[in-house]
Amino acid sequence: MDELRLALLVAGIAVIGGVYLREWLARRRAAAARPRSEPVLAVEAPPAEGGEAPADAGPAGGDGPGAGAAQAEAGPRPAGWADLVVVHVRAREGAFEGPELARAFDELGLAWGAMEIFHHRDAEGRLLYSVANAREPGTFPEALTEGFRTPALTLFLTLPGHPDAAAGVEALLAAADRLAARLGGELRDRDRRPLDEAGRALLRARAAEAG
Repeated sequence: MDELRLALLVAGIAVIGGVYLREWLARRRAAAARPRSEPVLAVEAPPAEGGEAPADAGPAGGDGPGAGAAQAEAGPRPAGWADLVVVHVRAREGAFEGPELARAFDELGLAWGAMEIFHHRDAEGRLLYSVANAREPGTFPEALTEGFRTPALTLFLTLPGHPDAAAGVEALLAAADRLAARLGGELRDRDRRPLDEAGRALLRARAAEAG
């Protein structure tokens, strides 16, 4: 799933259960239009239906000299992209397997639900953040069993209308850290760069601004 598709996903998501989710808007044209080893979001999508995603970013990754060109190729970000908080957990090698994901998600209190993705709610039932699959179309089966594999996860929330932006960002970051440690993954920001302390501080500052 590239950054345009995720932005459209979340931009098209409004109130579900009194929180921020609404209908899923998928978009595949940007990915189909150009070959790459990794989509714009840096959560590795397969080169073909059912195929395995490459482990390294290649020229479309956000860490090399081609990062600016890759971003320019993607075109302008859609309205609402600035309102997203996104952290990717990418497998260091191979892919995350269904059973290990099921155990990790259960430990985090993630529940499968709207949009066929996983969600985390606080004790009052307020949605704090969601987890999408990196592989198109971004969904998960309800039962994460043997045979299910994905190269990366995308944790996200939207700031406008979030019930508690600061708590949501802290919960999202803590979950990303736990998933990376439990699954053997690495954290990336929404532009495919390694998530460092400066990146974390930026997410917290944006949450503070959102109130």
